[in-house]
Amino acid sequence: MSNYLLQGKSFNTIKTYHGNFRKWKIFAEKQGFQCLPAQPVHIALYITHLLDTGSLSHVVNHVIYSIKWAHELHSFADPTNNSYIKCLQESSKRIATPTVSRKDPVSAEMLIRLCDLYVSSNDVMIVRDLAMILNKKLSYTAARENIISRLKEVSSGLNLGLHSLRAGGATAAVASNVNERCIKRHGRWKCESSKDMYIVDEFENRIAVSKKLGL
Repeated sequence: MSNYLLQGKSFNTIKTYHGNFRKWKIFAEKQGFQCLPAQPVHIALYITHLLDTGSLSHVVNHVIYSIKWAHELHSFADPTNNSYIKCLQESSKRIATPTVSRKDPVSAEMLIRLCDLYVSSNDVMIVRDLAMILNKKLSYTAARENIISRLKEVSSGLNLGLHSLRAGGATAAVASNVNERCIKRHGRWKCESSKDMYIVDEFENRIAVSKKLGL
């Protein structure tokens, strides 16, 4: 029966829950708390400890779900169904969310200048980097460092990342008056807000409204 109970969640979910519950267990034992069944106030103290040590909101969520899962498996009452824990969970969404660092777009002119730098190069590593940049079929962990370092050769201190290629493509498409629906489809964006995060309006477009108003 235990095997069937465990198969109620995916393998990766169970692995995540087990790891987070183990961390809770270590904390509880150090503090002299009982980890299973747990007291809501003790879980609240653990969440407070996580927030104090800089954990993000998704970590708090994983901890709560993990403890709830462990109690359900043992037919114990859910200790996370508590006002303290719910308030702390909501607080984590407001004070422990990751900051978003938007990347600067890579323009077509930058790519042309970069290729011009190595137009006569026979270095296989350079050709590899340029091919990955232009094709954009990337393995994130393997290509990120090489591509960013190469792009920075033609950028003047911009905040660049792999998403800069998407931002540059979307920005160029908008500047060329490409249909909005086609841009969303090509970029695999489901909503306008997701697409707009990648687009940097040109200065002329930003002041167009002021010009029309005579300001």
